[in-house]
Amino acid sequence: MKQLGWWVGMMVLAAGAQVRAEEATAPDNKDSNWSVTLGAGVVSGPKYPGASKRETGLMPIVNVTYRDMFFLDSMRGLGVQYPVSEHWSAYASIAAGDERKEKDDNRLKGLGDIKARATFNLGAEWEKDRWKLGVSLSRRMGKDDLPGQTGRKGGMLTSIEGSYAVVQTQQTEVSVGLSATHMNKAYAETFFGVNARQASQSGLRSFEAKGGLRDVELFIEGKHQLDKHWSLLGRVGVSKLRGDAARSPITQKSRSVSAFFGAAYTF
Repeated sequence: MKQLGWWVGMMVLAAGAQVRAEEATAPDNKDSNWSVTLGAGVVSGPKYPGASKRETGLMPIVNVTYRDMFFLDSMRGLGVQYPVSEHWSAYASIAAGDERKEKDDNRLKGLGDIKARATFNLGAEWEKDRWKLGVSLSRRMGKDDLPGQTGRKGGMLTSIEGSYAVVQTQQTEVSVGLSATHMNKAYAETFFGVNARQASQSGLRSFEAKGGLRDVELFIEGKHQLDKHWSLLGRVGVSKLRGDAARSPITQKSRSVSAFFGAAYTF
């Protein structure tokens, strides 16, 4: 599969449907400790945060759980989850993080490549009736070596997402929701800042990016259970960069539309 330029911005499209794919498609097999869901879909969106160019490609859907505690999936990575109460659950995981390469766009030449470093993630999810709420924290591990800022820590993102199921039947669920993501100063400087050396190499003006709200997104997502094994998943979102993410000279387009459509099979 071709590596998509904007990892988080793309992958999050499938998160709500994919993480809950087991609920939608799991066959009645109480004797097994394992649940395995595999599939694929088409994802389309900006090549990187603020890009005017789009990228479309295939994305695998992987969701493996053991005893409803240990998991491996293509969104949250490898981790452990725990039911805190009837409506609350929490998880911790290690996953691949954001990346951006100079070759993604001529505008990025001279800024250096941002590698897809591992991230440590903590999250909590609440669900009751037709309502769902999720909060997560993602911290990049290691340090990024970019022109003019060698050894800078990659930073941290904090996200919150809420949704309401406007359609909820045994086979079909369609939800609308809103999400927001906050970035700290280190993340803002790495992905949206332009230091003096980068400015001289790229031709862009210098820009000191500060932490704050990175983006907000309005989305609609859905899943339809064809039978006890197969399900269809989809999500379409309209997002807008905010604050210094929108003001950065790297940003060409602050508003974007992204979409994901796929199918999954639960064994």
